[in-house]
Amino acid sequence: SVAIRRMMENSDNNRTWEIELRYGRDTLNSFAAARGLTNTMINHRLGCLCGMPFNSFSCVDAVSLYEQIADGSLFNATWRDT
Repeated sequence: SVAIRRMMENSDNNRTWEIELRYGRDTLNSFAAARGLTNTMINHRLGCLCGMPFNSFSCVDAVSLYEQIADGSLFNATWRDT
Protein backbone atom coordinates (compact mmCIF):
# COMPACT_ATOMS: atom_id res chain seq x y z
CA SER A 1 0.00 0.00 0.00
CA VAL A 2 1.05 3.61 -0.47
CA ALA A 3 0.75 4.29 3.27
CA ILE A 4 3.16 1.46 4.16
CA ARG A 5 5.65 2.56 1.51
CA ARG A 6 5.62 6.18 2.71
CA MET A 7 5.76 5.09 6.33
CA MET A 8 8.91 3.05 5.70
CA GLU A 9 10.72 5.03 2.98
CA ASN A 10 10.11 8.51 4.38
CA SER A 11 9.69 7.66 8.07
CA ASP A 12 6.33 9.38 7.77
CA ASN A 13 4.52 9.48 11.12
CA ASN A 14 1.20 10.48 9.53
CA ARG A 15 1.24 7.32 7.38
CA THR A 16 2.17 5.29 10.45
CA TRP A 17 -0.85 6.81 12.20
CA GLU A 18 -3.03 5.67 9.28
CA ILE A 19 -1.81 2.10 9.76
CA GLU A 20 -2.55 2.28 13.49
CA LEU A 21 -6.06 3.63 12.81
CA ARG A 22 -6.74 0.94 10.23
CA TYR A 23 -5.56 -2.08 12.23
CA GLY A 24 -5.69 -0.88 15.83
CA ARG A 25 -2.99 -0.59 18.45
CA ASP A 26 -3.91 -3.89 20.12
CA THR A 27 -3.69 -5.75 16.82
CA LEU A 28 -0.29 -4.24 16.00
CA ASN A 29 1.06 -5.04 19.47
CA SER A 30 -0.28 -8.60 19.20
CA PHE A 31 1.33 -8.97 15.77
CA ALA A 32 4.69 -7.84 17.16
CA ALA A 33 4.46 -10.22 20.11
CA ALA A 34 3.47 -13.15 17.88
CA ARG A 35 6.56 -12.49 15.72
CA GLY A 36 8.83 -12.58 18.78
CA LEU A 37 9.44 -8.83 18.86
CA THR A 38 9.61 -8.71 22.64
CA ASN A 39 10.96 -5.16 22.88
CA THR A 40 8.30 -3.61 20.68
CA MET A 41 5.25 -1.88 22.14
CA ILE A 42 2.98 0.88 20.89
CA ASN A 43 1.70 2.71 23.96
CA HIS A 44 0.43 5.91 22.31
CA ARG A 45 0.35 7.60 18.91
CA LEU A 46 3.55 6.92 17.00
CA GLY A 47 5.77 9.94 16.46
CA CYS A 48 4.34 11.68 19.49
CA LEU A 49 6.48 12.30 22.55
CA CYS A 50 3.34 12.71 24.58
CA GLY A 51 3.11 9.84 26.99
CA MET A 52 4.61 7.34 29.31
CA PRO A 53 5.63 4.67 28.93
CA PHE A 54 7.34 5.54 25.67
CA ASN A 55 6.76 3.49 22.54
CA SER A 56 9.53 0.98 22.01
CA PHE A 57 11.15 -0.77 19.05
CA SER A 58 14.63 -2.12 19.71
CA CYS A 59 17.43 -2.61 17.23
CA VAL A 60 17.26 -6.34 17.96
CA ASP A 61 13.56 -6.37 17.06
CA ALA A 62 14.19 -4.35 13.89
CA VAL A 63 16.83 -6.85 12.73
CA SER A 64 14.51 -9.75 13.58
CA LEU A 65 11.66 -8.17 11.63
CA TYR A 66 13.84 -7.56 8.56
CA GLU A 67 15.26 -11.10 8.76
CA GLN A 68 11.74 -12.51 8.85
CA ILE A 69 10.89 -10.50 5.74
CA ALA A 70 14.11 -11.54 3.96
CA ASP A 71 13.82 -15.26 4.71
CA GLY A 72 10.16 -15.41 3.66
CA SER A 73 8.77 -16.37 7.06
CA LEU A 74 6.78 -13.14 7.36
CA PHE A 75 5.66 -12.39 3.80
CA ASN A 76 5.54 -14.50 0.69
CA ALA A 77 7.83 -13.62 -2.25
CA THR A 78 5.30 -11.25 -3.86
CA TRP A 79 4.96 -9.14 -0.71
CA ARG A 80 8.70 -9.32 0.04
CA ASP A 81 9.52 -7.91 -3.40
CA THR A 82 6.96 -5.13 -2.92
